[in-house]
Amino acid sequence: MTDSGSREIIVTESEHDCEALRDKVLCCGHSMVGPDGIDRINVIWKRARPGPITTFEWQTKYALANTFTESRPGVIVSIVSDWQECRLGESYQINGDGQWERAPAGSDMANCLTIAGNAYKDIHPVVGICAGSSQHYIPAYVEPYILYVGSKADYQPGPYSRVWYASDHHKMSQFIQCGDSEPDAATIDTLVPNPRTHQFVWELTFDPESGKWTNGP
Repeated sequence: MTDSGSREIIVTESEHDCEALRDKVLCCGHSMVGPDGIDRINVIWKRARPGPITTFEWQTKYALANTFTESRPGVIVSIVSDWQECRLGESYQINGDGQWERAPAGSDMANCLTIAGNAYKDIHPVVGICAGSSQHYIPAYVEPYILYVGSKADYQPGPYSRVWYASDHHKMSQFIQCGDSEPDAATIDTLVPNPRTHQFVWELTFDPESGKWTNGP
């Protein structure tokens, strides 16, 4: 099928299971490969209270921003720049005023979002993913290491997304540590269609008693 860039993860729960999960929050995160080559999820992209039907919908459209916030559990991402839409293979740089500019040299990384230079301040780059059919970008990854003035970085969207139920204390935090979503997480390869339906839609159900996820139709 033709890939329009639209993605959906639909989580369905019975009334009984919603009651069992009432002290949890349902989280969704997307993997990203940073300059260190590590494929990780370190931000809760979206969250929701348990309900009969919860849908996480996004487009494979990306944008760059920056923050001074360190990526650690217990805090919210505070963006200090405008979002700059960036397609795979495109390259932007941050000028001395903290504004985004198209990099004249372009990028030789066809599958990456490239920050070709930073002339502003020492910052943490942020990669956003477009929510649903809107043009609203939500942080999906925050670089854990500082991008120093004069440095550059490449970011490659990872091959998977995850959904998991987390303790209620996560409701006031966006950052997670690697492994926080384990072991009770459903991992989905969102680069290829659902083999059951041949669409970029996945239906899941979580059993609180067994701690296992099952795939829907």
